[in-house]
Amino acid sequence: MDSDIFDLRNRRRHLGMFNMLPIRHYRRGNPKISTIVFLGIILVLSWSYWLILQIENNLPTPILNEDSDKDVNQFVAENALNLVNNLTKLGPRPVGSFENEVLAVSLLSRELNIISKKANKVHRILIDIQRVSGSFSLNFLDGMTSIYRNVQNVILKIGPHSEQKYSILMNCHFDSVPDSPGGSDNSAGCGVMLELLRIISLSPRPLKNNIIFLFNGAEENFLQGSHGFITQHKWAKDISAFINLEACGSGGRELLFQVGPENPWLMEAYSDTVFSPLASTLAQEVFQSGVIPGDTDYRIFRDFGKIPGFDFAWAVNGYVYHTKLDNAENVPIKSLQRTGNNLLPLVTRLAFTKYPIEGPKNGNLVFFDIVGKIMFRVPESSSYLIAIVAILSSYFIFSENSGTFYRIIPDYRKSSYYSHLLLVSGITVCSWALAVLFVFLYSQILIALDRCMSWYAKPAWILFLYGIPAIWIPARITDIIMNLHEKVLKSNWLAFTLHIDALQLIWTLALVICTLLHIRSAIVLSLYVLFLTIGNFLMGKIRFHDTTREGVTCLIVFALAMLIPFIQMSYIFNGALLVIIPIMGRSGSGFNAEGLIAVLSCLMFLLIFNHWVPLFCILDNFRKAIKYLNGIFMVAFLVLLLTPLGFPYSSDQRSLAPQRYMVLHVEQIFHEFDGSVSNDKGGYWIINLDINSPHTVSRLIPEINIAKRVDTCDTKLYCGLPYLIPVFSIIRETHWTDTPKPIISIPTELKMINMRLIDRHIRRYHFSVIGPDHMTFILSPILDADLISWSILNEKPLAGPSWNGRKTYFIYYSCGSDPLPLNFTVDLKVKPTNFSVMDIALTGHFLHGAHQRSLKLIKLLSQFPPWTVTSGWIATYKSYKF
Repeated sequence: MDSDIFDLRNRRRHLGMFNMLPIRHYRRGNPKISTIVFLGIILVLSWSYWLILQIENNLPTPILNEDSDKDVNQFVAENALNLVNNLTKLGPRPVGSFENEVLAVSLLSRELNIISKKANKVHRILIDIQRVSGSFSLNFLDGMTSIYRNVQNVILKIGPHSEQKYSILMNCHFDSVPDSPGGSDNSAGCGVMLELLRIISLSPRPLKNNIIFLFNGAEENFLQGSHGFITQHKWAKDISAFINLEACGSGGRELLFQVGPENPWLMEAYSDTVFSPLASTLAQEVFQSGVIPGDTDYRIFRDFGKIPGFDFAWAVNGYVYHTKLDNAENVPIKSLQRTGNNLLPLVTRLAFTKYPIEGPKNGNLVFFDIVGKIMFRVPESSSYLIAIVAILSSYFIFSENSGTFYRIIPDYRKSSYYSHLLLVSGITVCSWALAVLFVFLYSQILIALDRCMSWYAKPAWILFLYGIPAIWIPARITDIIMNLHEKVLKSNWLAFTLHIDALQLIWTLALVICTLLHIRSAIVLSLYVLFLTIGNFLMGKIRFHDTTREGVTCLIVFALAMLIPFIQMSYIFNGALLVIIPIMGRSGSGFNAEGLIAVLSCLMFLLIFNHWVPLFCILDNFRKAIKYLNGIFMVAFLVLLLTPLGFPYSSDQRSLAPQRYMVLHVEQIFHEFDGSVSNDKGGYWIINLDINSPHTVSRLIPEINIAKRVDTCDTKLYCGLPYLIPVFSIIRETHWTDTPKPIISIPTELKMINMRLIDRHIRRYHFSVIGPDHMTFILSPILDADLISWSILNEKPLAGPSWNGRKTYFIYYSCGSDPLPLNFTVDLKVKPTNFSVMDIALTGHFLHGAHQRSLKLIKLLSQFPPWTVTSGWIATYKSYKF
């Protein structure tokens, strides 16, 4: 008999109850699992992911008018689509345009009056057209101060004839960005609201709470319409909760990506009433972190109205967002039906019961939907309890497995188990870091080879370019480590167990960190650790009973235990990609989109497949499987390099993925201290919206081919260019081509009315600005000067990004109608001996109407290929020194 088996049997004589453990597994060596079994598991996982895709695309059959007689209380998607058609037929609707201020307002007023006349007599309906002016500061992108004049809101209030204490607000916006008809953003939201209003108004049941339907006309002007309503309208003071409808894509399922703050009754109402939930604490924390460049009226209602609510948005097909392709044809009627089906019971719940509104106001719920079918929600305090249970369960597993190793392996102490556990955990994390580093460097090679963003039109490229390395690099390193451990453990199954334990330790430590940082979305990690604990525990009950047959059983049990986490994580991964990939087409050329997608995809694949990686190492043909993965990776690289299959853009109506271009025809004038002009010229400003801009079209368009990269950002305030919004830190890399100046129909001028001394150190400058209905005013004091106050707002001026170490202040000014001069004062604290005190830039933007484009600009935009989408207008930039 071998001496080690003899020692093991001697140890068993002293272990009492453990004498019954068989030693066959240890004695027979290192059996391997057949590749067929593993392929079967891969097949099940692939089917699970296919199921996720079906869930994503599973939208209800739309109800048409011809079917509406069957049930007057059902949401009719065709009615909502009719408003989308009617609004988009008006064309683009920027604030100040005739289409927005006259035609859209008239259209909505007419629709609301029709509904009001047909409404059941138990309801009292009031309609108001609000024209409002105001100002506020906004920490959006680089930060700005927003001033608005005469923007319009169309508002309807429905409720019982008796006065009610509470009101529920529903909000959409009918304005759009320049050149976009605004089909999904946000005619669709207004269509849904109008149909909900129709159903509620026909109900014979009197409401217990008022519902205010706000069709706001200035959301794309950086949330001005909602600010004017919530801070100045007479109905705003009674609002207890709101529902905001938005879009960053065209269609799909509506995502509840913000709720609250606090007021857990809101999430309870959503969970109890919505048929097909789609909500996540993770989505809320990611959006509120600022990673996604955008904002909604939710911020205004929350921060200025101090009221809680829901923020819904369509996120699929973000390729058409804010482009001319956002038309009625690209608004799926099935998406309208799904949104209506979900919101109707939610609105009904809020309108017909007072209990939730009078419910608890403090505390947050932690929530997420399980593949769009079940809503999981717990109080935040309970989520911490779940995290503690998950952490303790991990400790139990480590304790159990350390005892198992001690019982089975001669001369193996528990301390040896923990030292090996820490070592394997550290090496595993290093293997992940190596995978991330590899894919990042690989992504930079693709950029250098001009083969980046292939995944933009064909997301499947992510699997071949970045998913495979995320699997085979850790697998190869794991194989090396397992070979070393087998010499000590004498069993590949024990080595496999040690690696599973190492994964459990890694995710448990991550859970501890997230819990200590009060990251609410850590609840997903808690459940992940719990399922890993279950799988680990069940394997411990099976693995040492036989060699091959029981080994297969062990593998299948573990796979089944981890199937639910795989499905949920893949569901989150798929949803994240649907949102993030289109955003990369408008994130700016200075942003390393390829590197971000590479790293993010690698991390997601590691999260989804990390617990499957050790399984590779107990296959009978492990190295052959690795070779196959390497071969697929190399073939994908060659296909990308040598064929047009990796072209990143598409004009196919079935899968639109256009490249975006924004071109402004600019008048550029620089003034010196004495008022003389040092620069007076015109040019095309090409704003690079993705990493491939503008070289993908440079050979097709002569004006683009001769464009030069802008290099004046260090010498001129905001690069000497007419930024409409404060995105200097995001979109700084742009191009310029000299061309004759455009004809400016409305002059943009800055006048200093006077300057007077408030005291020895403070100077008050009085300015007057005239120009078109959209202007920006950018101010930067010298280094030893300080802007201490201004007449725009009774609060400390909000500073933006620094310029050569100096503070900058960005003011956005717009008028819905009757543009008025902007008169204001600024107080600067300066040294009495200073001659130069500040630089000022004034820009004017012609976003609509006959003055929007010059003939030269129209000709230039017509030359872009069909796989692009363009937007542009005339703008002025004038700089001054004081």
